[in-house]
Amino acid sequence: MNIQSDIGLLYPYIRIINASKNYEPMVYKFNTVIIPKFQSMQVSGYIKCQRGPTTFRVSEKNSEFSDASMGINLEIGKVYDICILGEKGNISLFAIEDNVSKKNLSYGHLRICNLLNGESKRSFFANNKCFAADFSYLDISDYIEFSPGEYEFGMGNINSSNYKKLGTYKMKPGKYNSIFIIASDKNNASEECIFTIDAGSSSGFYL
Repeated sequence: MNIQSDIGLLYPYIRIINASKNYEPMVYKFNTVIIPKFQSMQVSGYIKCQRGPTTFRVSEKNSEFSDASMGINLEIGKVYDICILGEKGNISLFAIEDNVSKKNLSYGHLRICNLLNGESKRSFFANNKCFAADFSYLDISDYIEFSPGEYEFGMGNINSSNYKKLGTYKMKPGKYNSIFIIASDKNNASEECIFTIDAGSSSGFYL
């Protein structure tokens, strides 16, 4: 879907992100299923919604039972990430409002979203240099400008030279991306990252 950014969005849009561990729910908007089975680390496309108060729910069982629910007032022209957090028996929902600014399209733009619970603060590195320090659980950065090019991203303690590699990604001019840090379903890892292409990524368009 392409909607010109200079005239604004005519509807609210949402995207669902499953940042939970070993939890594959049905996702509801009110009592209507919008995603029938949503696997861990999965990211939906953008979904057009009607404005106004809206309830999102998740359940592994049926439409009459909710593992977690959240009400949010969707506004015209806004884009939201609805994140599923936690693990079976302790699930919650968390909303992130998009804050894209298209002032400088000659740079790539990256946002950090720390959805990994825990007491430790995390810092983020690109090509061995720290660009975002001391992120606690549910800390969300603004979009950070990057010169176009390929970067090796990592996460760790700002005072340590050792950090976990998150992957190598190419930052492109005018593109908007996020790194979501989430719990891992793998036995040999405590965290994973999801690298997403965000709403502001089409040149001259918003979605």
